[in-house]
Amino acid sequence: MSKYRFTSCIFLLVAWLATFACTEKTDELDGANSHHSDLVTLFQEFREFQKPKTTEGAPDYSTSAVQTQYEGLKEYQNRLASIDPNS
Repeated sequence: MSKYRFTSCIFLLVAWLATFACTEKTDELDGANSHHSDLVTLFQEFREFQKPKTTEGAPDYSTSAVQTQYEGLKEYQNRLASIDPNS
């Protein structure tokens, strides 16, 4: 095999391996980004959820309103717990 062919084969092998290495890292980053976007979405939804309902232009902090909001809090806690912080 000529020196030119050998060098070309080595170059192609390195390029091929680099392609797989970059693809794997990209997949990992996409997964991390989706977890981050899940967290951002959860935060935005929670901020809307935590706003008190208004009655005649004033926040409703009645016992029943607070109880209803408290019952809905568990859903947000479960969704937060399902997001893996390591990714």
